[in-house]
Amino acid sequence: MSANLPDSERLRIRETMALFPASGGSVLDAGCGDGRLLDRLPNEVVIGIDVDPEKLSACRRPVVRGSIHALPFSTGSFDTVVCAEVLEHLPDSLVFLAADELQRVARTTLVVTVPWEEDLMQATTRCNQCGRSFHLSGHLRSFTSKRLSAAFPQFVVEAVCTFGKRTEYESYVFARLMRMFGGRWPVPARGLVCQSCGSSNVGSEGNAFAALIAHFHWRWCSLLKRCGKDYWIGMRLVRKTESGGGRSRHA
Repeated sequence: MSANLPDSERLRIRETMALFPASGGSVLDAGCGDGRLLDRLPNEVVIGIDVDPEKLSACRRPVVRGSIHALPFSTGSFDTVVCAEVLEHLPDSLVFLAADELQRVARTTLVVTVPWEEDLMQATTRCNQCGRSFHLSGHLRSFTSKRLSAAFPQFVVEAVCTFGKRTEYESYVFARLMRMFGGRWPVPARGLVCQSCGSSNVGSEGNAFAALIAHFHWRWCSLLKRCGKDYWIGMRLVRKTESGGGRSRHA
C-alpha cells in the first residue's frame, strides 16, 4: 500500500469509499494499481486485479493479474465492483468492453470514479525528441455524468458526488494558441519519459507570445471563476430490477 500519499489522493480514496454500500459484502477492485484503495477497504472479502505486476507486488490484499476488459471471474462473483480512475485511460475500442465486464461480475453494485468533464488539452504535452503529443497522466477520454452513467445500461445511478477542487484551468482556445504559436507545452512536475521514444525531453515553457497569452488566459479564468470546479465525479450504481426501476439521488 502506498504511503505518504498527497492530500488530493487521500481525499479521492475517502470519497470513493464513502460511495460503498453499507451492506458490505465481497468487493472486486478492478484496476487496483498499487493497492492504495484496495488495502484500505474494510470488507472481509476483497480482491484486486490489474495488468501491472510491479504495482500488484505492492498490494497487501489478494490480487490477480489480468485485464479489466476480460475479467477472469464468473458472472455475479462480487457484491460490489469498484473501478476508480481507470476508464479514462482506455481507448474507445476497450472502454465499453470494460464496462460490460464490470456489469457482468457485479452482483448488485458498481462504484465508479473518473475525472469530471476534463479538458484533455490542458494536460497534453509534447516530446521534443520525436514530436509525439500525449496526456501527462495517460488520459484518453473525458466523461460527463451522462456519458459515465450511459456506459452501464444494466444499472441505475443511486448516488453521485463530485470532489477535489481544481487548482488551475486552461481553456481549449487558449491552450491551442499557446501550443501552436507560442510553443508552450506543459512541463512534467516529475520525471516523465515519452512512451514512443523514451526521451525525457518533454514539454516547453514557450516563447514571449506564450507568456503573453498565458497572462490573458489567467485573467479570463479568474473572471469566470473556473478554477473552483470539482475535478472528480463518483457514482454508485445498482443493478436494475425486472421492472427497470431504480432511484437516483445525490450523495
